[in-house]
Amino acid sequence: MKGEKASFMSRICAFFLDMLIVSLIASLLATPFVSKEKMESLNEDYEKIVEKIQTQELNLHEYTVEVANLRYEVIRVNGMGTIINILIGMFWFVLMPLYLGGQTLGKKILKIKMISDKDDLTANQLLVRSMIGNSFLFDLLGILEVLLFPKYIFYYCHWILLFVPYILMFVSVIMVLVSKDGRAIHDYLGHTKVVKIKEMKI
Repeated sequence: MKGEKASFMSRICAFFLDMLIVSLIASLLATPFVSKEKMESLNEDYEKIVEKIQTQELNLHEYTVEVANLRYEVIRVNGMGTIINILIGMFWFVLMPLYLGGQTLGKKILKIKMISDKDDLTANQLLVRSMIGNSFLFDLLGILEVLLFPKYIFYYCHWILLFVPYILMFVSVIMVLVSKDGRAIHDYLGHTKVVKIKEMKI
């Protein structure tokens, strides 16, 4: 794979810019499908749980059970919003770079792009990359758990789905910082690399 690796700061800035835009678009589109009253009620319930753990009215086990139950209800109420977020994300992180030479809007602004370690970038490569790198896989699994499995199974899987994305992100950050080619976990799985764009000299 030819090309000078993109800096960590340019990658992280492009990532947050893209995720901000995707989140804003998804939030606007999801508004008619998500009950504002129910979400506000769930937020109030969470605040009460936090107060109880702070005042030691709940022990750690009771706290984890309460949070898992609340998480179950949040996913159920916000299911359509999550699906819309995933679909917008697939457009933004798969279709857009597929037709814009490996760039999202964030990457275009930061003057970096994705390239393949094979030939040209493919939809499959970008799909694998975004499902892991943007945690869409774990969002989708969370919805499937609520739809397909009883609540007690969700409880056991909840903490795995909650922490695994953060662990992968932490490991990926370390890899980007210390590896020679600056590739993260999702780069290896998708057979991609993020590089600087060479500016044309006149």
